[in-house]
Amino acid sequence: MAPKVRQTSAASRARMSILTILLIAIIASLVSMFLSGWMLKPNYYTIKMKNLDRSVRIVQLSDLYGKSFGKENERLIEAVEILKPDIIAVTGDMFPEFAGRDQVDLVCGTLEKLNEIAPVYYTFGDQERSYIANGGENVVKQIKATGTTVLDYTYVDIKFEREIIGQSIRIGGVYGMLYKDNVTYGKEQEFMNKFTKTDLVTVLLTHDGTGLLNYGNIKKWDVDITLSGHTLGGIMRFPVAGGLFGINGQFFSEYSKGMFTFEEENTTKTAIVCAGLGSDREIPKRFNNFPDLVCVDIERDLEG
Repeated sequence: MAPKVRQTSAASRARMSILTILLIAIIASLVSMFLSGWMLKPNYYTIKMKNLDRSVRIVQLSDLYGKSFGKENERLIEAVEILKPDIIAVTGDMFPEFAGRDQVDLVCGTLEKLNEIAPVYYTFGDQERSYIANGGENVVKQIKATGTTVLDYTYVDIKFEREIIGQSIRIGGVYGMLYKDNVTYGKEQEFMNKFTKTDLVTVLLTHDGTGLLNYGNIKKWDVDITLSGHTLGGIMRFPVAGGLFGINGQFFSEYSKGMFTFEEENTTKTAIVCAGLGSDREIPKRFNNFPDLVCVDIERDLEG
């Protein structure tokens, strides 16, 4: 009988070990999902440019989906203020397609307070465009009333007057796949041709970077820095593999989050994909994917 007791004891210990591991995994997953919906995590990126006189800091916000971090987004606003940006770039989907008045008011109230920190530049995502198409045209006026500059197939040249040296950059906003060749010439191409005719550092805000990154169109346009969102970081992120859900039904898209550089002869093009602050779905929830507060420092390349 003794050997059977030992075997039973060993089997019991094995079962307990397995159950303990499963329990730890479940608890860790629940904690990760909670933090991925609550904890604001700045991600810092540095880009060096030769045609720059002084550094410029941009904080990027994307894909909020009408969510609030604290009362009236006070935690989000405080987090942005701590970063001390020169400008704030918003790359769309800040409220959902069928947003209620409270969600739109929340976003506009947040934009108004953000403008007290730094000038805000906003380009629309697919959710805002659908909202406007469904009878919400007045939301554009409401957003502009907060002091926000809406960049919808438009651009502005920004002059910074700090310290001794001033610095100008060109920032623009556009929505589309940004094809250049073998397509009917249209609004996107017309905008991009005008936007890229400058010696200034160019920063392009475009909600969906699929055309530029997944389809390779970034190589066709002379743009220094592109900021986009839309991917939500793949919703669920795993070590090494990255974000689970990609665009167009793909899994583990290469461009779900982060900074990507492309060398072109004597130039370097940089694209940053923000994983967003919220989500467009209840299930699956964000996992191992903290709300993404992007902070971009554009610095002078002293070696250039």
